[in-house]
Amino acid sequence: MTFIQPNKNKSFLNKILLLLGIFTVLSSIWLVMLYNKLVNLNHGLSEIKSEFSEIQESNLAVKTRIFDLINSSDPSSVGDLVQEKNPEYLELWSFASDY
Repeated sequence: MTFIQPNKNKSFLNKILLLLGIFTVLSSIWLVMLYNKLVNLNHGLSEIKSEFSEIQESNLAVKTRIFDLINSSDPSSVGDLVQEKNPEYLELWSFASDY
């Protein structure tokens, strides 16, 4: 007499399908987490870019102000500068003139 045992062959297939299902669920969760990190990174980069452009604008304003002060035709506009009538210059002696 032969006994038919249909569950014996299907248990291996059920284990494989269960493992594939668990892998699919875990990989889906991992992909969602990866996508969230990518979106957060993009937002962070856009904030850094906007902050960088603001710093560049302020740097340009400072450079323009310094350039305007240096190239001013009126030296008194720079600050409390007074033109020296009898300036004293620093003299440097060279060793080559001694020989």
